[in-house]
This record gives sequence, structure tokens and C-alpha cells, in this order.
Amino acid sequence: MEPLQIPLSALSITRQQEALGPTLGNTASNDSFVAVTDNMNDESCDSDSGDDPDILVDDILKPYRAHESRKRQRSTSSEQSSYGQASLPSPCKGPKRSEIGETNTRSAQNMTVLFSDHPIFGTGLLDHKTLPQLPPPSWATSSPMALQTLTRELKQVHTIQSQNHAASLGWSVDTSAIDNLFQWIVQFHSFESGLPLAMDMESRGIKSIVLEVRFGSNFPMSPPFVRIIRPRFLPFLEGGGGHVTAGGAICSEMLTNSGWSPAMSMEMVFLQIRLGLCDIKRPARLDTWQRGDNDYGIAEAVAAYIRAAVNHGWDVPEDLENIHAEWGMPPAS
Repeated sequence: MEPLQIPLSALSITRQQEALGPTLGNTASNDSFVAVTDNMNDESCDSDSGDDPDILVDDILKPYRAHESRKRQRSTSSEQSSYGQASLPSPCKGPKRSEIGETNTRSAQNMTVLFSDHPIFGTGLLDHKTLPQLPPPSWATSSPMALQTLTRELKQVHTIQSQNHAASLGWSVDTSAIDNLFQWIVQFHSFESGLPLAMDMESRGIKSIVLEVRFGSNFPMSPPFVRIIRPRFLPFLEGGGGHVTAGGAICSEMLTNSGWSPAMSMEMVFLQIRLGLCDIKRPARLDTWQRGDNDYGIAEAVAAYIRAAVNHGWDVPEDLENIHAEWGMPPAS
């Protein structure tokens, strides 16, 4: 497999020095590319947060297991009275402890991302009470493949963050704040100071871009839906970029059925989104004036995503409508 190529202009000064050595500033241009290699990892990493990923995931899965237990008890009673047979096992079994630390071939150990030369981001400062907090979706307990994949992905994200500085990753997921596997809140931060987006953020005192990721019942066969919650970006028709639609949705071919791969890790999804936000040919910019409520809404995000996908000829995921309009609690006991 060929190494991932990252634009040199998207790297921090520190990482540029690691990649090019003493020639930096003399022979390198902004159009240069560097390959991602194992020896470009950050030597000094954040200490482990102390949270066991198995415990985190176990707490999240408790409501699903409780629902499955009640359903299994009803099924067992009914079947034993009619056929004397036991019910099927629950599809919501917790992860095995041997899976802790599991990573795929696109783990953070073989990847570098877009670093800031002036990291100012601090973890744990986002007030999640100001963000959408969805209940588990109605399909949560009937989607064992999605549950299994999301369990693995959440543990992997936790492990990656415990082994790397937040500023070196450029994204952050507060795994301790997740109580619904099908909805994640992600922050993108620590952009290189020369980027237009970074300058816009600094001028307004904004430390991070807050995004929501929703997973449908067909995940990982279908892509997640990713949208920006805040702040608002300059619309594409007014000179904006970064694959951010007028409604705040992230619309790239990767996040449609035309370009999605079930093997894509969430770490790679975050990297690709960040690469789009750091595009210097069509840079992402913050909106120049207030448009009603500061936060994007889910309805405008979905509508803009569909418009953009149709205009490009990309296939819209079949479960998008469920992700948007039919999100609900698991069936009552």
C-alpha cells in the first residue's frame, strides 16, 4: 500500500521540520507533499485518561442489554409454553476484554494529521448540554453489525486519543460523554495558524469546530452522516469551501454510497474531513454575519446534503431518512 500523501502546507512547522529536516524554508514549497511514515509519530503522548474503554462501552450498552433481556424473557416464556424452546441470544453482547487496544491498518501509529504550530485547544471544555442529545435510535437493538462495529470504533478512538496529544491529532471525541453509540460529538481544532479558517477562528475567539456524527442501522455498510453544529460557515455559493454545505453537512463522495467503504475507520473519516477543511484551493471560511440561530439544524443539514449529492451524481444512503426523521427510543417493554 502506498503511503498517504499530505500537503506540506497543511502540516505544522514542527511536523514540517520532522519531514524535511534542516532544508525547511530553503527548498520546500507550499505545494510539496510528504508521505506518512511510522517515524513521524509524536514521541511524547498524553497520558491515558484512566478510563477503561471496556467500562465506557459497557455503560453505553446497558440500556440496549436491558431491553434485549426483557425481550428475551418475554420470548422465552412464550416459546417455552408453546414449544419448550429457549430464545435466541442477544445481539448486543459486550466486547471481549481481549479486544482492548485493537487497531486497524489505518491506526494512529501509521498516520500523521494536520497539526497546529500554536495549539490552544483544551479538552473537556465543551458543554455537551448545549448540544443535541439523542436517545438510542429505534433500530439500535436490531442492528448487531452496527453495534459491534461502533463498539470497536469507539474503543479504537479512545486508545488513539490516550496515546497522542490532542493538538497533534487535530480532532477530539469525549468518549466519557457518549451514552448513545449511534451519536458522537467531535471537535476539530488546532489548525495551522496560516489557514484562512484558523485566522477566522482566532479573530472570533473560537477554539474548535463542533460536529455531530450519526450512524444508521446499515452502518458500516452505509456511511455515517456528519454535520457541523457550530459555528456557521460561509456558504459555497458565497465563496466558502471545505466540503461544507449551506446547511452545515459535510458532503464529500466518501460520505455517500458512491465513495464509502465499509472498511473505512472513523479515524480515517476524521482525517479526510480535516483535509477538506484545510483545503487551500477552496478554503473553508466562517460566515461573515449571523444567520438566525448560531447553530445549524439537522433538517437544513440533511436537505443541503441531499442537494449536493444529487448535483454531483452521488448515491444518497438509504438509511438517511431514518437518521434524520425517524430517530426514536427502543420499543417499550
